[in-house]
Amino acid sequence: MSSTNATFSSYSSEFILRTITLTFGLVIFFFGIIGNLLNIIFFISLGSYKDNTCSFYVLVRSIFDFFILLLGLGTRILSQHFQIDFTIRFSIWCKIRVPLIYINTLNSYACLCFESIDTYLVTCLSLSMREKSNIRLGRYLILFSICFWTIEEIPYVIFQERQLNINRNEYECLTKNPIYSQYRIYFIYLFSTTIIPILVLIGCHCLTFRNLRIRTKERRILSLNIFTRQMIKMTIANCLSVFIFQGPFAISQCYFLSITITDSKQLYIQQFFNIHGYGVYALRKEMNRTEQRVNFFVF
Repeated sequence: MSSTNATFSSYSSEFILRTITLTFGLVIFFFGIIGNLLNIIFFISLGSYKDNTCSFYVLVRSIFDFFILLLGLGTRILSQHFQIDFTIRFSIWCKIRVPLIYINTLNSYACLCFESIDTYLVTCLSLSMREKSNIRLGRYLILFSICFWTIEEIPYVIFQERQLNINRNEYECLTKNPIYSQYRIYFIYLFSTTIIPILVLIGCHCLTFRNLRIRTKERRILSLNIFTRQMIKMTIANCLSVFIFQGPFAISQCYFLSITITDSKQLYIQQFFNIHGYGVYALRKEMNRTEQRVNFFVF
């Protein structure tokens, strides 16, 4: 009797975890796709991306976020909950799925950092510093970022392969180089998409706050106080989105990729954090309007 109860309890907990993961994933996917599409349509129809650097970064980031959700979260939901896993059916998809996701992911974070730097530049007292915020430089930075992160992801295609698990009698997509696995865990998951963006955001926005305070004292313009408050909200929102969503994902990746998962509960917990990490790309960032106002403001 106790064995039956234990089995039922285990099944119930797994069912609950699976339901939560599926529901949470579908909510993030639906609102993320719609939100990013609205952002793309808004900035294209506005037309400011053609001559405003910050608008350009926001538009490009929304495009990257859209593909992250489509290629990453969309295929994860299909594989985990509908048993449609293309990575174990096609060796080519096993090799290119993660690189495609992380080329977009790393470029999305690059855009986020570029936005913060650009916001600092347009609030600088020096004319030469403000002139560094220009659309031509922005396009070169995005092009460089795309090329750099594309090259960075090439080793994954080389080291990843589809292998047959004899115990389960099914194929798995695994990395055959343990050193490269450690590199991805700590450099990509932990530093490139978590620690570095947070440090850049905090550093650039602190410098921006300083510029706004100086201009407030010099010109005594009330609107600058409004910009300061909005900048604080924007900084908190950006940092919290990375900290709340990407932070737990990076930590869970470091943990689960360093151990052998033997319990189904652990597997569903890992799946939950994998989906949870996509929340940062699904948020409709209201601070975009603030960035627009700061960039269009003529000092």
